[in-house]
Amino acid sequence: QWVLLNLKASIEKQMMRIAKGTAIEKAKSEHRKFKQDRLRIFVGREEILSKIQKYTGNDSHAPLVIYGRSGMGKSSLMAKAIEQTGNTSKARIIYRFVGATKRSSSIRGLLISISREIDKSFAAELEGIFNDDLFFERVANILSGINENTVIFIDALDQLIDINYLEWLPGQLPGNLKIIISVLDDDDYKSDSEYLDLLKVKYDHVVNPENFILLEPLNRNDGREILIRSLAGIHRTITDRQIDYVLDRFSKSGYSPLYLTVNFEEIKKWRSSNSRYTDCMKDDVVGSVLSFINNLSRLYHHKKLLVKRTFGYIVCAKNGLSEKEVLDVLSVDKEVMTLIENQYHQNLSGKIPIAPWARLYSQISPFLIEKMSDNVSLISLFHRQFIHAVNTNILADPGEKKELHTKLANYFSAQDLITAEGVYNLRKLSELAHHLYHSDKTEEMLQLFEQGYIRIKYELDRFYECLFEIEQAYILISRLKKSEKKYKTRLFNTIFSFLNEYSISKKKLFDYELIHTYFVYRKRSSFYAEFLKSASDKKVIEKFISDEYLTKYYLLFLSGLVGYMRRRGNLREAGDYVKKTITEYTGQLKETEDKTSIYKQLSTSYYELGYIHFLVGDFKQADAAFIKSIEHAQKSNNVVSEWITRCVKDRFAFISGIKTIDDFEATLDQAHEIFKEHQSVNHVAKRWMMVVKNHKFEVAFYRKDEKMLTRYYNYLRTNEWNKAYNVTMELFKAQLALVKGRYDDAVHSYNQYLNEFTWEQIIKEESAAEYYHELGLAYYYKSDLQKARSAWKKGLKLNNQPGNHIFKERIRNRLQEHFQ
Repeated sequence: QWVLLNLKASIEKQMMRIAKGTAIEKAKSEHRKFKQDRLRIFVGREEILSKIQKYTGNDSHAPLVIYGRSGMGKSSLMAKAIEQTGNTSKARIIYRFVGATKRSSSIRGLLISISREIDKSFAAELEGIFNDDLFFERVANILSGINENTVIFIDALDQLIDINYLEWLPGQLPGNLKIIISVLDDDDYKSDSEYLDLLKVKYDHVVNPENFILLEPLNRNDGREILIRSLAGIHRTITDRQIDYVLDRFSKSGYSPLYLTVNFEEIKKWRSSNSRYTDCMKDDVVGSVLSFINNLSRLYHHKKLLVKRTFGYIVCAKNGLSEKEVLDVLSVDKEVMTLIENQYHQNLSGKIPIAPWARLYSQISPFLIEKMSDNVSLISLFHRQFIHAVNTNILADPGEKKELHTKLANYFSAQDLITAEGVYNLRKLSELAHHLYHSDKTEEMLQLFEQGYIRIKYELDRFYECLFEIEQAYILISRLKKSEKKYKTRLFNTIFSFLNEYSISKKKLFDYELIHTYFVYRKRSSFYAEFLKSASDKKVIEKFISDEYLTKYYLLFLSGLVGYMRRRGNLREAGDYVKKTITEYTGQLKETEDKTSIYKQLSTSYYELGYIHFLVGDFKQADAAFIKSIEHAQKSNNVVSEWITRCVKDRFAFISGIKTIDDFEATLDQAHEIFKEHQSVNHVAKRWMMVVKNHKFEVAFYRKDEKMLTRYYNYLRTNEWNKAYNVTMELFKAQLALVKGRYDDAVHSYNQYLNEFTWEQIIKEESAAEYYHELGLAYYYKSDLQKARSAWKKGLKLNNQPGNHIFKERIRNRLQEHFQ
């Protein structure tokens, strides 16, 4: 028995080694095939290819970035560059085309695949790291530690299904590593063009302009060569007049290779005797895509409804659909099935025949991509122009789009959330809430949350996604004309039940800061205000939270309410609540042996108390409360909380004139090192890494340091936090313009920022008088004294609270200096 067990273990290990070896070869083979397909017809680009070859041999420590509009041939260029580098360089070459294979479409799959080719052991290590921050940190270390001369090509970073902020790229590449990346830069698809901005900030395109290369459009001669070679590949020709017509349209499209690719499906069927071809081609890519879609039924006799529903379902899906899911949902679409049954003159027993689907799939497959998600291969549209065409035409009718979401919601609703084998249904967890929201199914969405959905999402590390869906459910409820209160109560109760279930099973409190941080800065809805109102009523939550954890969660909710009220300018109420929490926590110290968690909460409460004291102008009391916050953080060994308080304390001391700007910056620099050390395991530290950059921008503004201000402005507009919470950049733009002496721009941006608020909101905005002070300065420097005075007078109309005392005094001094 012992021999058999050891033999079995040995065989299993060998099989795993073979499988991993096979995985490397399979990935390389798939990407090699994709590369060869892109090289089938390649023309031009000699100058840019020369620059790439020069980069692979120079001493640059930053990646080389190729960028350009959608459909301009970036993938083909990368394929040619890979081929050339392989022929001329002795370095090890690793290349991946994002989206070319199922597993290269997620950032984890992509980086594990690359790491596996660097060294098999790295992939095994990375597969065991589930914390994203630790994962990206380890990848950066792997890349930094490469000893062998290596060139890595990564094409179409913008095709990743999950956004990332390039934490996995080392700030400085080692001398023996070169990385070439291609990304999108297209005003029509701005949200997908953000990687270029991130790369320009990370590797300072001003310092390294030669590392950023724009892929210019092709020219007419290039188009002629592509067309003739494409026709030759299928043993066809067309007349010179037809060629000139195609090239005229190619020119009008902006010389997009994708334009030729889409239209070639029609061109290859032309006859030399055909004189009606001049009606066939549109002037732009999207128009050509629509023609292609319409021709599927007009020329190739696919049922029009089948074509529309196929494209519609794929685009409506949150992450795409598997081929099985496409067939399933078409099979339960009564209109589609009635059409197909009439065609086949038979009852198909609820299953769409494979023949019409196979014929359609073969024609649209060149424009599809398979991506691995939820452990399933999903189909989606590869080119953004196809998605745009479907959204603006096939799904242009909101009612029809809602109908497709309803059908998809019904399809996923019918599935079990947990399979008979006890496995979570990842596809249902990814798609169902998305379709319930877009089909206005409020009751069904609440029932989903009442099935332990929040717990499952948390266990699968999809908690932030779940919080987004919770707010979507709230928005749906808010649209109801009746039963709104009842539905909101049910939604809030699912959260209370989840927290209680977590605490009972884990024997500890849930990290409520995850929920608080997610919602307290968001302005999408009034969900969090209403949730906190309910959660801070002990009689409400005692129905769902056990006695053991009731008071602890009640105090956490009260603390959350304090922070929310303070940020909304309700300082009197916030002050009353925070004093109540301090009294409660202080009383618990006498009754609890393990005082660490109490000290942690007291640190937070005194932080809030100090902040409130400052905003009402009681600077002495604020300083005392901050000191107590620091002391309690130290008692609980919470170095992150300690340095958060130190940052805020010293910022207020600087604004008040107690400390210098150098003192404040020194505190920020020390805090940055603390947060950096803890950011991979502490989400608060990670957030404060970004907050520190906000404050460094503030330091640069007060110093009037243009270079530093520009650098931190670029950090702010590209950082994860500001993008996730849709933080407006107008105020930062205004301050940057003011320091640079661009006073018209400054006035415009200050007014843009202030006009985002009503006066009722402005009077509750923290330190709003500061913005009127700066707006007045911008007007004054552009010699518009009347408007400068008006801006300053408006600033004086604000209450002293919250936090306007000091800035109103500065305004008074300005008015006295310039107008008396």
